[in-house]
Amino acid sequence: MAAPLLKYDLLLARRSFADAFATGRDRLLLVLVVAFLLLWLRDSALRAVPPLPPKAAMLGVLAGPAAFGWTRAAKRRLAWFRETSVLAPDALAARASLAYLACAQLPLLAVLTVAILFLSDRTGDPFRPGAVAFLFYGLGVALAMARKDGWKARTPRRRPSQAAEGDASTFRIVLARQTFDAVRPFRIAALLVAAAALATLGLTWLAAPQSPAVRFAAALVPSSALLVATGRNAPQVVGLLAFAGYRARAVAAFVCALPAASLAGASTALLLVRPEGWVGMLGALLLLHLFAALVATARAWLSPGRSARQVDSRVQLELLGLLVIAGVFAPLALLVVPWRLWLLHRHFSKLLWIQT
Repeated sequence: MAAPLLKYDLLLARRSFADAFATGRDRLLLVLVVAFLLLWLRDSALRAVPPLPPKAAMLGVLAGPAAFGWTRAAKRRLAWFRETSVLAPDALAARASLAYLACAQLPLLAVLTVAILFLSDRTGDPFRPGAVAFLFYGLGVALAMARKDGWKARTPRRRPSQAAEGDASTFRIVLARQTFDAVRPFRIAALLVAAAALATLGLTWLAAPQSPAVRFAAALVPSSALLVATGRNAPQVVGLLAFAGYRARAVAAFVCALPAASLAGASTALLLVRPEGWVGMLGALLLLHLFAALVATARAWLSPGRSARQVDSRVQLELLGLLVIAGVFAPLALLVVPWRLWLLHRHFSKLLWIQT
């Protein structure tokens, strides 16, 4: 059956969690974040949710894509077991594969059940929210099962001749990761920034006679799409920079260069159009790119000695904690951010191999 596959994944998840929160300070941070979250949910979030429509169609709309993406991820994991793992015989068995995919649905179904119970209580309708959600959930699972997915090892498309020493080549490697492993990362980054700036220019010009909400969305959507698409790095690459002697500030400059260029392009486009309320839009653009730069810096400074999964879990937890603190007492969040960055800077700096 699927027992060996599930035991392996559970053991891997437990070890990843233990590695991500290896010190007492990390565990204390986790406890504080969970406590803040529970207090916030009890005192603010649950009371602030407005009454929902009886049909609760939004839950069904969210359940479908969530089930599709979750099932595809489970299928890719199963394909990895079949192709590269010592547990391939278990993964190749038909019954074990189906049992593994069925068990993989349990965490998402648990979250969905809690959401259904909450919506049933808010709407006073115990049947419709669950029926709509499980219908879309089943459709999402069916579409994912019908799609052919497989695990493929990612191979960089960078030519070996481009590997060179120096800060420029190191920045090229980091930028290549952000630009989808491009062979010419500087050119691709310039094209992406120019495209986002042109989209900002066109959308803000078209949305000038519209409502303030539409104008703000037109100004922020292109930059948001660019930051989401390029906001990634490879911890196994960035993490090595500490051991190679690159200081924390240099690594932060490498990963923040693209968000800075995006801010410059979008701000220029906005200043050319200057729609009504452009000062507020400019401030929103600045906050958006500052947030992206802070996340990129945190990921980079957490990368040494950690896998991508561990880095993502730490960053997501810290962002959740920051949102909870901001919801409870906003000025405290302004103090927490520099404090956490200082701790991450110290963590990264302790791993320097060559003092330059």
